[in-house]
Amino acid sequence: MNDILDFSSKNRLDSSLLEAYKELYDSYVDQNYKWEDSIRNVVAGKIEDYGNNLMTCLFYLHDNFPSALLDKKKYIGYLSGNTKLYNRFSTREMLKILANVYGMGKEETDKRIEFIEEVLEMGNFIDNRIEKLSTGQTQRANIARCLIHSPEIYIFDEPTLGLDVISSDAIVNFMKKEKEEGKTVLYSTHYMEEAQYLCDHIFMIYKGKRIAYGTPAQLMEETGTDNLRDTFKALIKKEGGSDE
Repeated sequence: MNDILDFSSKNRLDSSLLEAYKELYDSYVDQNYKWEDSIRNVVAGKIEDYGNNLMTCLFYLHDNFPSALLDKKKYIGYLSGNTKLYNRFSTREMLKILANVYGMGKEETDKRIEFIEEVLEMGNFIDNRIEKLSTGQTQRANIARCLIHSPEIYIFDEPTLGLDVISSDAIVNFMKKEKEEGKTVLYSTHYMEEAQYLCDHIFMIYKGKRIAYGTPAQLMEETGTDNLRDTFKALIKKEGGSDE
């Protein structure tokens, strides 16, 4: 197993989230989960014995951090592989319901949905029932769910897995724009090309072991490679693994 975790931000959350991930990797890996699931769940506050304290620490570094746990979670857009959607609703209907939960007004909601529809290229299916959507369309609907409240932190677990090129491009390009706007992105992927395009810092894992951390340029320079796929191969070979 390998994973790449991105820590992308122009604000103070960047280094703090990075240190939190390092701390969690070394001291808190629930053996009942894959290690990366445990870490993401803790950061998202889903494992409360550790997650609440960590979230308090992280949000303390943000200028406008909220005090209530529910408000803190509004700062997060969380996408995992097993997130379920409301199949009988259209994406637009689902987004309106979620916007209401987040306390957004009608005008704000309509503008945000219009924005999401455009950036994720959802115009030809946003009003179709979710149960009728293709795999790529459903994934874009799922990501739209994470975007409606314009969170400060994104935690995405392999958002483009199994998607067609058009769907993948829409997602990756949007995340690139959000990063450039100063949002914090924790991005887990097996696709090295995505990591090289998106990530400011790379955290590489092989068979549950951390084998590298650094910027893409640093990692490629250290391994004498010109792309992260070859970088990863060189690193696992150094670890005594197979690069096949």
